Amino acid sequence: MWQRNDIRGVFSALEKMSDHAVCADMASVLMEKSEAITLDLCTSILPVLADLLESKTDRHVAVSLELVVKLVRTFGPVIHSTVSVGPSSVGVDLEAEQRRERCNLCFIELEKVKNKLPSLMRRKGAASNTAQELSLVFQEIMS
Repeated sequence: MWQRNDIRGVFSALEKMSDHAVCADMASVLMEKSEAITLDLCTSILPVLADLLESKTDRHVAVSLELVVKLVRTFGPVIHSTVSVGPSSVGVDLEAEQRRERCNLCFIELEKVKNKLPSLMRRKGAASNTAQELSLVFQEIMS
């Protein structure tokens, strides 16, 4: 799937596999290719990253948090503004409806991540520092 550039397929398979080590490795690789990530891909990536925060391994949690920080910095303003504004009452705009659906899915996953931050900030090491950074990014962008 990776060779075919099917990132959505890769993360769909990762979600079913639920192997934290493999998920963390793919998240690390995706950090280097973050320009390839779209809002549509976020809907597949965020559930895997949210699940990865349950890992007992600090590296897995830190990698997940780092990628979430990147995604929130990139897509947070769009997600926040789209979710905050009600649907248009004039006409049918399919692209806007698709964007709204994607933003809603991303918002739900980001709320899951946000709810895990307090316990992650109490951990030691890189994961705690990145969780604190993400908390600040959420306040800055998603409030």
